[in-house]
Amino acid sequence: MSHQDRNGRLETAADVLQSLLANGKSGLSDQFQRWRLWHQWPRVVGESLSQNTCPVGYQGGILIIWVDHPARIQDLHYVKKAMIDRINNHLGRKWVSNLRFTTDRKAVPTLEES
Repeated sequence: MSHQDRNGRLETAADVLQSLLANGKSGLSDQFQRWRLWHQWPRVVGESLSQNTCPVGYQGGILIIWVDHPARIQDLHYVKKAMIDRINNHLGRKWVSNLRFTTDRKAVPTLEES
């Protein structure tokens, strides 16, 4: 299924839905952004950090990141601002204003659940 946009280009339903989710303000849009980050995490934060962390939640501008060891959380506080900048640059807008780190493994969905 497709329709023409205002510029005469054809858009599929998938394109329209993805655009709404990527640019929307809804909770569903927020979870779509978190899902995108989950799947692109190594590219966003680098291979080294991605092996010890993963984005597991989002609420009101705060991205919740699981960390594999409490000591590593202290190290991440030193690069927190740079991580926020990289995440927002990757998404093309200011979506994250703060990061919260957790070692709670229950907060981490499997790749299939995400």
